Amino acid sequence: YSRALRRCRTAHPGFNKMKVLRNQVARGAAFLELAIVLPLLILLVFGALEFSLAASEYKTLAKQTRIGARYLSSRAPGDEIGQAQAICLVRTGIASNAPCSGNALTDGLASAIITVQDSENSTNHRAQQSETGTYSVRVNLVTVTVSGYQYEPLIGGFLSGLAGPSTITFDPVSATMRQAL
Repeated sequence: YSRALRRCRTAHPGFNKMKVLRNQVARGAAFLELAIVLPLLILLVFGALEFSLAASEYKTLAKQTRIGARYLSSRAPGDEIGQAQAICLVRTGIASNAPCSGNALTDGLASAIITVQDSENSTNHRAQQSETGTYSVRVNLVTVTVSGYQYEPLIGGFLSGLAGPSTITFDPVSATMRQAL
């Protein structure tokens, strides 16, 4: 191999220069490909990260509304203390009496966007007869809703003018359960 290389060098005096030029062109092409592909990869990674964080916050809201509705299904209809505790349970994860103190489970989850409906404050949640076999049971519906929750993306402030709005408003998240009387 080395004899052939020596022969090639002597026969072609510009051999080393051509090899160096080919290596430089190859490096330049690789750098150009990286410059084109890297921003797309970064955008993909940040998009996947934002989507997973938004899905996680939505899952937290759905879980907390179910917990609040389950808590209210064991309370008497129209129980204002129970409703305040359920709102606090949805917001902080702890059923405490008003005023609801503590850190919210997600940023932007305020007590004002959490509503509670039962037979006392909603006409479509009135007591209904439910016949199960030989027994007749009155059943109320209890609904806990989080509406108008705004998710703020990590890079929302950075891309607020470029990629649309800086916050994403979720559709109302609600959970309805039966309240046996």
